[in-house]
Amino acid sequence: MVAELARSAVENLRAARTANPATTQVAVVVVNFNSGQYLARCLAALRAQSFRDFTVVVVDNASSDESLQALNDLPPGWRAIRLEQNIGFAAANNRAIAAVESPWIAALNPDAFAEPDWLAQLMRGTARYPDAAAFGSLQIDGIRPDRLDGAGEAARCVRVGMVTKLRRGFARL
Repeated sequence: MVAELARSAVENLRAARTANPATTQVAVVVVNFNSGQYLARCLAALRAQSFRDFTVVVVDNASSDESLQALNDLPPGWRAIRLEQNIGFAAANNRAIAAVESPWIAALNPDAFAEPDWLAQLMRGTARYPDAAAFGSLQIDGIRPDRLDGAGEAARCVRVGMVTKLRRGFARL
């Protein structure tokens, strides 16, 4: 049943992509609230990705700090949604997801700095496991790179149109 739903969702997404060839393979969603200088560093890391078929949507939850400056110089195709009030983390993610047509959503916190091959590795996983609906990634502490900050305990790249249960223990890629 789950595999059938996954195949159906993939077929629908392929049809949508054919209808709109400008749709990127991945939309990276970043929810910002007063993240200071972290947001600029996060976006710089995304600019350095080796995988290029992606867009970025930053939802700003009514920030009042210097993180807003990072939104003034977004590359073409990337966008910022500036909210007048803080609607919360989950609602802001939902707002961004509703604004994209990409078949994959990669959620990234503004204090996370993706390695240059982050999206390439996640997309390699989607090709290797086509029936999977969610993937996680290893998270290394930005201040102490010899220390793990997490190991896939939450979905980081999720297929749109699929309902997935976030859980520990995603398969290693």
